[in-house]
Amino acid sequence: MGHMEQVFEVSEPTVAYYMPHHGVLRPDSKSTPLRTVFDASCATSTGESLNSILANGGVIQDELFAILLRFRKNRIGLISDIKKMFRMIFVDESQRDPLRIVWKESIDDSIKTYKMNRIVYGTTCAPYLAQRVLKQLVMDDGHNYPLAASAV
Repeated sequence: MGHMEQVFEVSEPTVAYYMPHHGVLRPDSKSTPLRTVFDASCATSTGESLNSILANGGVIQDELFAILLRFRKNRIGLISDIKKMFRMIFVDESQRDPLRIVWKESIDDSIKTYKMNRIVYGTTCAPYLAQRVLKQLVMDDGHNYPLAASAV
């Protein structure tokens, strides 16, 4: 799936953060009965967390009031949800070291280090990046899909 890759280098990078994570079991959920939750707000020994040093990017989506007005403009309103959107967006390779985790397949295996290749839900910048990707798609390909571009 390409969501993470194992780290083999021995030396520690200049900037690294190891995100605590745990599983949340929801047997009643059809889409994600077991969901992994990452805690990018967990402080390190320096008192800093990943979220405390990330830029949030600001708010670039329309104001909620404008969205509601546009929704009510027509007789029928449509909504959509991009399934697991954050997990569909790749992180630039140079920015992956702060997105590290440790993982053990089984009790008998050794601990392995991985870095995430995709945006992690729970990081400060994730909502901004998701909106920015949508805007970039409209700029790059909106002329090929004018109806979709106007909806985004």
